Amino acid sequence: MSNGRRAQLGWRQRIQEDLLPRARQAATAACPGVLMVEFDWPNACFRAVVPDDLDCDDMVTSAIEAATGVGARIDGPPSYCFSLHVRRLPGLVRHTPVAAHFKPIPVQLAELVGLRTGLDTLKTLAERFPRCATFAMGGLPVMIDIAHAPEGIDLGTDKGQIAFDAAMNASHQRFHVHEGLLWKAKNPTPAFRFVEWLRSLPPNEELLIVDTTFSGGGIDRIVNVLLHTAMRPRVIEVHGLLDLSRSPIVKPAEVKQDAAGHVCSKLHGVPRLVTEDAAEIVGYDSARTVGGLDARWDSATLEVYDSGELLNIVGANNIAHTIGELLRAPASPTAKLAADMVPASMYLAILTQISNEHRRQSNGLEKARLAKLIDEDEWQRERTAIDKRFSALKAAAKRCYDRPRCDSRIASCRRS
Repeated sequence: MSNGRRAQLGWRQRIQEDLLPRARQAATAACPGVLMVEFDWPNACFRAVVPDDLDCDDMVTSAIEAATGVGARIDGPPSYCFSLHVRRLPGLVRHTPVAAHFKPIPVQLAELVGLRTGLDTLKTLAERFPRCATFAMGGLPVMIDIAHAPEGIDLGTDKGQIAFDAAMNASHQRFHVHEGLLWKAKNPTPAFRFVEWLRSLPPNEELLIVDTTFSGGGIDRIVNVLLHTAMRPRVIEVHGLLDLSRSPIVKPAEVKQDAAGHVCSKLHGVPRLVTEDAAEIVGYDSARTVGGLDARWDSATLEVYDSGELLNIVGANNIAHTIGELLRAPASPTAKLAADMVPASMYLAILTQISNEHRRQSNGLEKARLAKLIDEDEWQRERTAIDKRFSALKAAAKRCYDRPRCDSRIASCRRS
C-alpha cells in the first residue's frame, strides 16, 4: 500500500487493511503453527493464538512488532470443559453496540423454570454415560450447562494444578461439541466429520447425544445419520429438548435397531427454548460456511414476567451471561416490581449499558492514542464523536422510557 493511500485511510481501516495482514504474515513466517492473529481493539495490540505445546512466543511477538510497530501478546487456544470439534476456533469477543431503539428481551418465569427443568433432565442423563455429544448452535447452551470446570481445587500448588489438569482432560474426553449438521462448510462436510468421530469411538462404550429442537426434525436428522453409520457405538441414546410453544405434542420415544446396534431417541418438552436461534442469548454466532464460532457479548435489557406481572428488569452488557445466571437461579414469583418503579428501573437498566459501553469505547480509544496508532487530531475528533453519540443515546433512552410507553409495552407482554 502506498504512503499516500495509507494516509487517506482512517486509523481503524489502516489496521484492518495494512497492519493486520502484515502481522499475520510475520507471525506465520516466524512460526507456521500460529493458529490465529487478530487485532485486540480494547487493548490496542495484536493477539496471536499459539498452541500450548509450541515454544515460539518471543519469536512471534518480536516478528509482529517489527513488521507493524505495534505491540503484541500471545494467547493459547480457548479452553472449554468440552472438546470443540470446529474448524475455526472462537477468537476475541465481539461487542454488539447498544441499539438506539432499546428493544428489551421479555421472558416468562415459567419459561426459565421449564428450561431449567429440561436442562437438569439432560444433566442427570449425562451422569450415566461415559461420553456425551451435541451440536452447535442449539446444543451449545446445553453442553455449557452440563460440563463444568472442576471446583474446590487449590491451583496455588503443584498438586492442585495437576489435579485440575487431570479433571479438565477427563472432561474433554467425556463431553464434545460438533459442528451443526446443516452448516455449509465443505471438504469435508460436518456430517462426514461427525461420522468419522463416531467411527473412532469404542464400539462397546455407550454414547449420549443431546440437542434442542423446535419440531423434533433436528433429532430425527441425528438419528438418520447414526443409522447410516455402520461403525458406531452399539448403544446410543439421543435426547432433545422440544419447544412446546412451537410443537405442543411430544412424540413417544423410539428405538431403532440395525446390525450395528440400537439407537433410542426421546423428546423432553419445555415451555419455550429461549436460546434457540438467538445468538445474543447463546453468546456465539455460527460461521456456518467455514465451520466456526464467533464469540459475542450483546447489550440488552431483560424483562422477566410471571402471569403478566413484571418481576425484574436487568440491564446487561453480556445478555448470554445474564440468562445463564437466571437459569441457575430463576426470580421469585412473589417479587413483583412496583408499578411506580417500572419507568425508572427501565431507564436505569439501559443507562447502565450505555455508560459501560461509553467507558469501554473511550478506554480503547485512549489506548490507541498511547500506542501511537492514532494522532492527537484524530483522537480528539473520535473522542468528540463518541461523546456526542452517547449523549444522544441517553436522551433517546429517556424519551423511550416515559410512563405511557412503559405501560403500553407491559400491556403487550401481558397479552402475549
